[in-house]
Amino acid sequence: KTHDDSTCLLLSNALLFNTSLTLLDLSFGAVTDSGMSNLSRTLNQNNSLLTLKLASCSIHDAGVVTLASALRVNKGLTCINLANNFVGTEGCDALEVALRLDGFGNNVVKEINIDHNSGIREDSRARLGLQLALNRGPSILKHDLPKIRENEVSMLSYSNEDFDNYVPVLLTALANNTSVKSVDLSNCQIQSRGIELISEFLRNTSSLTKLNLSDNTIGPEISVLTQAMKYNYSIVSLNITTDPNEYHSSKLRELVALNRYAKSFKQAILRSIDRDPSLLEVNISGEGTDPAELVDDDGVEILSAHIRTNASVKEVDLSHNKITCKGAVSLASMLRLNDTLKKVNLSHNNIADIGVKHLTEVSASHKHLTDLDLSYNMITDVGALLLVNLLHANWNLKKLHIAGNKAISDSNMIKLQTLEALNSKSIQFSRLFGDVVLGGDHPSVSIDGWYGMGYYDGDSVHLISKSISLNQSVTSLSMAFCDLCDSQLFTLASLIQFSSITHLTLSNNLISSNLEPLLKAMINVQRVKSLDLR
Repeated sequence: KTHDDSTCLLLSNALLFNTSLTLLDLSFGAVTDSGMSNLSRTLNQNNSLLTLKLASCSIHDAGVVTLASALRVNKGLTCINLANNFVGTEGCDALEVALRLDGFGNNVVKEINIDHNSGIREDSRARLGLQLALNRGPSILKHDLPKIRENEVSMLSYSNEDFDNYVPVLLTALANNTSVKSVDLSNCQIQSRGIELISEFLRNTSSLTKLNLSDNTIGPEISVLTQAMKYNYSIVSLNITTDPNEYHSSKLRELVALNRYAKSFKQAILRSIDRDPSLLEVNISGEGTDPAELVDDDGVEILSAHIRTNASVKEVDLSHNKITCKGAVSLASMLRLNDTLKKVNLSHNNIADIGVKHLTEVSASHKHLTDLDLSYNMITDVGALLLVNLLHANWNLKKLHIAGNKAISDSNMIKLQTLEALNSKSIQFSRLFGDVVLGGDHPSVSIDGWYGMGYYDGDSVHLISKSISLNQSVTSLSMAFCDLCDSQLFTLASLIQFSSITHLTLSNNLISSNLEPLLKAMINVQRVKSLDLR
């Protein structure tokens, strides 16, 4: 046992010339910081000493700092015992820096015992522990760590390594690195604690895109991993092949799949899963979005699975995405089960005629759907006729947007626009003139005001005129008691000009003696046989 500085100095000097001593135990002696300084100078040259025991030696931070300095050049010591001294955070941090592998640190020391030093903060103690674990760990990580710290590597593979104890070291190194995109930890003997640490890391990373955890021991803690993935938007590939819990595996796969799309898509799905009552509109428009993040048919299938039973959602906007007729099948399934949706926007996709067929089959009987946008969807006359039938069958559908479908003929476009406008009127109105637009055999049409059809404004008269103009089988029209006035005579004159009307009844309205527009039209067509203006 040493009891004073002079004794420690003599011992230090002797060690300068000794190459056989491998263990030095000075525990319970009065080494103090001064003696530690002498020993540290010796350790700068002595590489034969492997174990140094300094427990209960009245050493403070100053003495440990000198030891840390020596460890930067010493390549012999592997085990140091500093238990039960007066070491604080400063001394512990100095040791951690000395061991840090940034090109000049000590990678030989495997164990430093700093137990019973109450002045050390836990975070400092943990950092030192990580560095020691790294020194004991696989050489492949020692090789990679400097590259990770310098952002010089994008892919890491530790497959088939015994890596469970070194997961914290790797995650600490990755925390401030945005260049690493892929990490392979397959068959690395990772246990529950390692999975929990990885889960916490995934919550916060925004750069890692691929993670392979296959062939590890993953049990109930997969639920923690699943929960963490709710907050991760970067991982697009997560491989776990040994999970016995199929429920969590399925959820995990779905959460990873959501990361292929825009952040708003995943957020909408999670809010729907959580039954958020404030989720009234799901807006996942791809306008201005990175093409790689646009919603495709697989994404629509996921969305439909969650929205189909969500009664709070009233509007869905999937415009400007990559949805085809396959995605339309999923949307049709959603509409079949969700009868609370009011507005669906699918403009600027590629639904096409087959997709229209699936959508119209379920929309025809939908109780609340009032607005459907199918603009710019490669729809032809085949799909247009299906939409004509939809408007005729579902009078609740007030707005149907079909602009940008250039393959639809003018005649079918007029039918669609007219039926849409008719649906914005009363159901009774739509019922009558929906048939007229579709070209049914209606030689006589009567909408006299006293039959409960009500009175008609200028827009209504315009729609009546357009509808009958499309059906040349109508030869007789009665509009008595409808409060028609002079301003509507031009529309009625156009009706005479372009329809097959031969008998027109306009009695008991508000028309004055200025009948010039009507008379000119009758003279031009030479067809009208009777005009009742009583």
